[in-house]
Amino acid sequence: MYAYEFQADVHGGFIDIPEQYRRKIRGNAKIIVMMESEAANAPGADKELLFDALCIPTKGFKFNREEANER
Repeated sequence: MYAYEFQADVHGGFIDIPEQYRRKIRGNAKIIVMMESEAANAPGADKELLFDALCIPTKGFKFNREEANER
């Protein structure tokens, strides 16, 4: 088994492998992640905001169930 050590930023759950290792790291790999601080492991620290609030004005909107179900 070969080991390569490097530091990388995590963006949306993805880690960029440095260019010098990309051709060497292929197939199945065992990944071990070590963080500098405990704060990064706090509950909720890994949650990302996936959706912004959505506000749709519905005042005066009339819903017709038959129209909605027509195919």
